[in-house]
Amino acid sequence: MRLQLKYLFISLGIMIAWMAIAFLLTYPSRGKLGATFGVSVLYILARQVCLFVGLSFLLLRLIGLLKPYNFGYILSGTLNAGTGITAVILYFFALNSFQLLNAFLYNLLLGVIMLVDSFRIKLKEPSSK
Repeated sequence: MRLQLKYLFISLGIMIAWMAIAFLLTYPSRGKLGATFGVSVLYILARQVCLFVGLSFLLLRLIGLLKPYNFGYILSGTLNAGTGITAVILYFFALNSFQLLNAFLYNLLLGVIMLVDSFRIKLKEPSSK
């Protein structure tokens, strides 16, 4: 369990650094499409990549080629959950449309499934005395 928590914190750090660098490199946009166009495009592309990688890792996990404590598996789950949570937050602040929220809820569902799979605790069966 300590290894999974370590990987989770490393994944959160990578995700925060990636979002900060992406925001600093793409905002503000100098074109006629608005100051947030670059961030929006990068966010939608990131959603597609995270969803594809997450589904690939989940398929490998279901086949049995990956263990639930694999760093890539936890990182992918964290990125998908973070992408989905960001979409929900943006929707509640009226910065996101309902259609975009629906598309990003798949990421949130996939991320939650992957993280629950990584951190589920095996209960010991009661021993008969």
